Amino acid sequence: MAVLAALAGAPSHGRGADEIPIRIGVIKSAGQADVTYIIQQFGIDKKHGLAVQQVELSAPGQQYVMLRGDTIDASPGTFVDLMRQHFLTG
Repeated sequence: MAVLAALAGAPSHGRGADEIPIRIGVIKSAGQADVTYIIQQFGIDKKHGLAVQQVELSAPGQQYVMLRGDTIDASPGTFVDLMRQHFLTG
């Protein structure tokens, strides 16, 4: 939901055909696909010049490897997950 809140508050530049692709990694079985669904259903992506691409993840923790490997740009998570990754990677 933090991704949704960040996108909702971002300025709109009306890019149209020059949309910026953003890859959001989600675990569908955990209900995270709701984030990309809401962004696309309400046109939040188009309003802010983004082309949201949903990337399916299969396991918790996979998003951090994919973020580091530049396979996804964002993923829903919790503050606890973020801090755990911060301390693990130094």
